Formats: sequence, C-alpha cells, structure tokens
Amino acid sequence: MIAATARHARPSTLRAAIALAAMLVAFGVSAPRATAYWQAGGAGSSSAGTTTIPGGVQPSLSVAGDTVTVSFDQVSVLGQYAGAIGGEYEVRRYPAGGGAAVTPGGACGTPASGAGATLSCDETSTPPGDWRYSVTPILNSWTGAESPQSLAIDVAPAAPTGAAAALAPGATIDVTWSAVGGAAGYNLYRRTSAGSYNYSAPLNGATPLAATSFNDTTTASGTTYLYEIRAVVIGSASQQIESVSSAETTAATADGTAPTAVTMTSPGTNVRGTVTLSGSATDTISGVASVTFEYKLSAGSTWTAACSDTTAPYSCAADTTGVADDLYDLRVRATDGAGNETLSAVVAGVRVDNTAPAVTITDPGAYVRQTIALDATATDTGSGMASVLIEQKPSAGSTWTTVCTDTTSPYSCSLDTTLVADGDYDFRATATDVAGNQATAIVATRRIDNTAPTAIDIQTANGTGTLYRPTTGDTVTYTFSEPIQPTSILAGWNGASTNVTVRLNQAGTDTMTIFDAANTAQLPFGSTTIGTQYVTGNRRFTTSPMVMSGNSVTITLGTRAGGFVATATANVSMTWTPSATVTDLAGNPMSTTARTETGAADREF
Repeated sequence: MIAATARHARPSTLRAAIALAAMLVAFGVSAPRATAYWQAGGAGSSSAGTTTIPGGVQPSLSVAGDTVTVSFDQVSVLGQYAGAIGGEYEVRRYPAGGGAAVTPGGACGTPASGAGATLSCDETSTPPGDWRYSVTPILNSWTGAESPQSLAIDVAPAAPTGAAAALAPGATIDVTWSAVGGAAGYNLYRRTSAGSYNYSAPLNGATPLAATSFNDTTTASGTTYLYEIRAVVIGSASQQIESVSSAETTAATADGTAPTAVTMTSPGTNVRGTVTLSGSATDTISGVASVTFEYKLSAGSTWTAACSDTTAPYSCAADTTGVADDLYDLRVRATDGAGNETLSAVVAGVRVDNTAPAVTITDPGAYVRQTIALDATATDTGSGMASVLIEQKPSAGSTWTTVCTDTTSPYSCSLDTTLVADGDYDFRATATDVAGNQATAIVATRRIDNTAPTAIDIQTANGTGTLYRPTTGDTVTYTFSEPIQPTSILAGWNGASTNVTVRLNQAGTDTMTIFDAANTAQLPFGSTTIGTQYVTGNRRFTTSPMVMSGNSVTITLGTRAGGFVATATANVSMTWTPSATVTDLAGNPMSTTARTETGAADREF
C-alpha cells in the first residue's frame, strides 16, 4: 500500500482525516499509519495518526463491437463514503501480451466515482486488439494500490466495407474491399451459389491477406461464387481476432471460356468516307462485353482499333478519312464479361480510297449545232474508274439533264442539239471511281445555234464624193441576223479591215458583186440589184476596205477603175440575194432569201 502524508492541513482537512482514522479503527482496518500535522493560532504543532486507503479490486470486462465495459467493486471505505469524502477510481488499459498502460477513451478516460458498491465505465472506439484493464482507488491526496489486471478481452476490428467481386480473364475472379483502420490483415471466405461458408478455412490460408484485393484462381469455369471478408488483428497469444463478416459480394460466375463464333463481315473491296463495319460473336457464360473492329496496313503489322459496339448485332461507323489511301486488313476482337478475348479471321486487302478521280471535259466550241460529240477524260489511281456521266443544262438554269453515262474509256456522248432550244448551255462531266468518289469538270456558256442566219438589210451611204453617184469613199453595208463567221466570207479573215474589189455591172439595172483584192474570186455576198443604172459596161472599185462590226459588214469604195459612172435621177430600193456559202459562228449556212433595202426609197450613194 502507498502511504499518503498531508502537511499543514487546514482544520477541515484535519477533521476529515481524524474522522477517517476513527472509521478505519471502527471497521477493524489495520494499516501502516500516516501522520498529519497542523498548526493552530500560528504557534506550536501537534499530530494525529491515520491509515492508507485499500488497493483496487480486479475489474471484470465485457465487449460489444468496439465498446469495452469495465466493471469493478469499490473498496469498503470509498464505497460507503465516496459521496461524502470524494473517493474515485482511475482506469488503465494494457496490451494483454504486456506493455505500457494507456488511459482509455470514452467514459473510462476520466476517474470513475459513485456511491454504489459496484462501478463501471465504457471505453468507446476501442482500438482492435487483445486488452487488459486495471483500476486504482484515489481519495483526495491518497492513492491506493493498482488492482490486478483483468482477464484479457479481444476487441475485433470493424468489418470491411465495399466488398465486390468482378470477373477476370481465365476463369478467375477479382475480389476487392475497403481498408479497415488498425487491421493487421484480412481473411477471405468463399461459397458457391448453392453452398455455405467455411469460416474455419479462409480462402487465403493461415496467413491473413495484407492487400485489400485478391485474385481467386481456384474457380471452376461456369460456377457461381460469393465472398465475405473479415478484418483481422493478432492477439497476445498470436491468435487471429476477426471482425464480423463484410456484406456478401454479388454473385460472380467464373468464365474461362473465350467468345465463340467470332466473325468479321467484309465491308467491300473498296471503301471510302464513313463505312459501317459489322461482325458477330457469342459467349454463353459471362456474355459478350464488347466487339472491337481493328485495322492495319496490309503491308504492316500494327493493329489499331477503329470503333466498337457493346450490343448485338455488332456494328459501328468508322471514318476512313483519317488514314491514308491504301490496302488494309480488318478483324474483330470479341471480349466477354470476364475479359477473355477471341480474334476473328482477317478480312484482307480492303482498299481505302478517299481520292476523287481526275476528270476533264473537252470544249465542244463556243458555238455548236446539229449533233456534237461531248468527250471527257478521267483517270483514277486508287480503286479505278467506274463511269463518267455527261450532262447539259441551260446556262441560266439549275437543272442538269443527262446526255449519257459511259463506263469505258474513251468517254464520249453524242448530243443532238436540234432537240433543245437555241441558247447558251453548260456542259459537265462527272467521273465516279469504284469506291464512289466523284469529281466534276464543266465548260460553261457554249451557244447552241441551229438557226440559219438571214439577210436583214443592205444600205449605201455617200462619202465625200458626188451625191447619187458611186464614188470613192462611199459605203455599202450588209447587215445579217447574227454574227457571221468571217472566214466563211474570206479565207483567213478575222473581221478586221481588209481590201476587196467592188464590181458594178450594167445589165438593164446595175448589179453589185464583191471580189477579193486581186479581183479573181467572188466573195459569197451573193448579188445585189441596185435598181438604177450608174454604169455602162463593167466598172470596179479596187482597194476597197472591208470591215466587220457586230452583225454587219461595211465596204468603203476604193479607187475607181473603168469608164463613166452616171448620177442617179430616180429613187430606188436595192435587193440583196445572199449566198448559202456564208455561215454564222455555229456553221449554219446563210439563208438565200432575198432582202429588199429597208427605209424610204432613195437615189443611193
């Protein structure tokens, strides 16, 4: 026992000490005596004997989860008078296998007191482990002996949470759970869907698992399993102290069988743009989780995922524009719910072709008539040419009309332009390769003209010479219904000023014809009856400039050669009979219908 000594006690304390001593004597308590000293009135000293308090009584323990209840009997003096004189008990916790004491948590962390013969306190959130407890009486400044330690009690760790089972490849199952604070490890228990747990034989054997995961490799393919996990701490005698079981995992059926009937459907020999890839796969245990479509260069070795699908029938859209045009091999990778995989046979040599053909259309000419050839050229270095479509539309319109489709080079169509109205037209050739890529070439605003030109008018005008008489400087103008091809009048002529010879012949009334500059070949202006007589015999005007402007040709009379030219005395009208040798720009021959000079009759020139 530990003796406590109080010095210079106050009178109240002294009285309590004397009373305690008297009680101890009355109850026959025999113990070594303590001495109390006091001083009264500031002078002298005296002492009175007292005794030490009894030691603590060994506590008993009970546990519920992580709460330990410590119960103990009060010693006789403190138990009877604790309320009056302030007795209390200090609780301590020890590792059952030995070690230093600690102050418990919860209510046991502060000294216990009360008037009952038996006291108790709860330590909550007790760490998992193997523990013993003691109590020590305390009365004011006296401390009794610490009680013997209690019997050992086991505090199990908390049950693991988040337990889950997931399929893994090769008929294995991955089990995972959350860590438990203070746990030294974990025991894993397994049952089949029709069986029960054997808690005496953890799946991990005698040594607890250090990790919070376990790959169960002892499963049988096609069998369904469930799991529980218990956290473990090691007791003082090296025994395992287990928590209650975690919640049971969901059922997991081991699957060591890879998918079957895995096939890849060929998307075609040539593909372009976004192409639909499709395939098939089956799995009778965990089911098909995904089907991935893969590709590689036929000349390469690296496979790349294009797209995937998780729902039968399996298909997905692959954008081929992200790879270079070339030959590719395709396959399917089927994965089941356990991660087992099966590859399909390879579909080899599929050409990706996203490059359009090269195409041109031959210009049929600015002016066309009758039946014309519309020719195109087209080449394709990838999948090859499939066809060329040739079309026409009015230049002012928006609707294209098919002329023909040609599948063989050289690509050509015939167009009967007489079946459409005269006017401006566009022509185009659309080339399509085997993969479906297209390219278009256009020639625009080409005139279809199947109408023969006609004579509109013929007029003469005086220059600087004598009125009413053909003299140098006077003009003759032929007006046509449309522009005329200059070369159809004079070979090599482009419409610019060139010299010709104008002949006036006497034949009752004069006629006028036009010859070349050498006066050897008549030009196809036909003949013009002037309606009056200017000359006798034949006269000519050499070096006469001829020029074309728009729909008209004007000839200015040059140097006169020959005899007398008279002055007209009567108003007349000329008549022009054209020649069919003259053509318009499309090649239509001139109408030979005669045309009488328009306007009021005059004396010409």
